[in-house]
Amino acid sequence: MVGIIVLNFNTPDDVLSCVKSIKEKTKTEYKIYVVDNCSTDNSLEIFSREFKNDYYVTLLKSEKNNGFSAGNNIGIKRAVSEGCDIICVTNSDILLINDAISVLENKLKNDLTVGVAAPSIHSPDSDEESQFARNKLTYANFIAEKSVLKYSKSFCKKHPRYQKVDCEFKTDYKFFGMTYGCFYVATAEFFADTGYLDEAVFLFNEEDIMAYKLENLSLYTLISPDAVVLHNHHSSVSKTSVANRVFHFRVSELIVLRKYAGVSLFNLLPIIFVFKLSWLIKCVSSKDYRSLKRKYFKALNNIKKIKKKSGLINLK
Repeated sequence: MVGIIVLNFNTPDDVLSCVKSIKEKTKTEYKIYVVDNCSTDNSLEIFSREFKNDYYVTLLKSEKNNGFSAGNNIGIKRAVSEGCDIICVTNSDILLINDAISVLENKLKNDLTVGVAAPSIHSPDSDEESQFARNKLTYANFIAEKSVLKYSKSFCKKHPRYQKVDCEFKTDYKFFGMTYGCFYVATAEFFADTGYLDEAVFLFNEEDIMAYKLENLSLYTLISPDAVVLHNHHSSVSKTSVANRVFHFRVSELIVLRKYAGVSLFNLLPIIFVFKLSWLIKCVSSKDYRSLKRKYFKALNNIKKIKKKSGLINLK
């Protein structure tokens, strides 16, 4: 059975549309776990009414918003405990175009070298592909994106961040790395064996952590055009301030680099210094940046306490 995890934070309309599309398109045996990540609106009231006595939907509630990974883990762990052998993680703003879940479930079960299977992703206003195949985050491709080396074509080509982006997937594509994290399917065993999603990361870069875990187990990611979903891009993330998004994105990058890529503190300290400096400059003109300064600096300093490659210790 497939356990489908739909995380909600103040996007009840999207969740209802997502659940409706799952029910209309999915033919395999499934159970939907809607996790409310401590919403500040009337989401719980809406879900309690809409999903009352619904055999296919289990409503779960987080007592505190500890982030994207922590919220999804509530649903994933419940699904695993109830016997689901396949897990589908989907954003609330996803709509199924075909029976994508059944297609990807079969891809996983028919190829044991695949750890994650993902669909072709379309946007509402365009038929162009918005799925991508991305390499794991490394020190080299991080520097290639963030420093003057981004102007060096030879260096960027040698350390690419993406394998395929802005292109159509005409056949199944297997690779070491990770796809867009808005919709993917993996085995329950994979999540259980790798400690589920890393809750040290509040938001962003979950895909990079998945990429490291998959490659460490010699498992591929697969993108299949046989499965198609629509991404409405109504993310709850966009409702937060720019400063808050920059905060979590930068901290998450450094966690991945230290905890999974094993980058030395010698190489991370200059990056932390630059991140702090740029934040201070933003503080001059932005109240949002000033309000988060102490919390941000503390989070950056905590990066120094993370043990090198500590996220990969128990995977093999």
